Amino acid sequence: MTAKVKQLEGLGRLLKAAGVKPASAEQMIREHLDSIQDGTQQRHAEIVKTVRALEKELVELRQSHSFSVSEIRVTTDLIHHEFEANSIVVAQMLRHAKAWIAIIVLIQIAILSVLLATAASDMQWLDFGSTPATVKSPMKAGIPTAAPAQTKS
Repeated sequence: MTAKVKQLEGLGRLLKAAGVKPASAEQMIREHLDSIQDGTQQRHAEIVKTVRALEKELVELRQSHSFSVSEIRVTTDLIHHEFEANSIVVAQMLRHAKAWIAIIVLIQIAILSVLLATAASDMQWLDFGSTPATVKSPMKAGIPTAAPAQTKS
């Protein structure tokens, strides 16, 4: 026996013990079962209504999710393309910077060599007017020369 049948038998015994006539007991049980059935139908209708509302919410949620996923894909693709473009630009800038640095270094080397050449030639120009210490005087050695005369004024 199921639990409900046992409960109904127990209810029938309880009603009999209370002095309720079997015909009216049957009527009370039927009314009670009808109210239970009506409550069940009402709950079932509420559950069906809730399930339909949840289905609608689920459809909206799926659409929102798919829309969000597509937006994320578009955004990541855009970021990926911008990153590639920026890396290409940076690589080009580095190549140009290397070329400019090489040109600047060459110009500095040229300027330094010109400065060194100029400094070396300036040293030769400075030595041009002086007589070297090894040059011998045309005068004979050992003969004293006269000192210039001082004039009184």
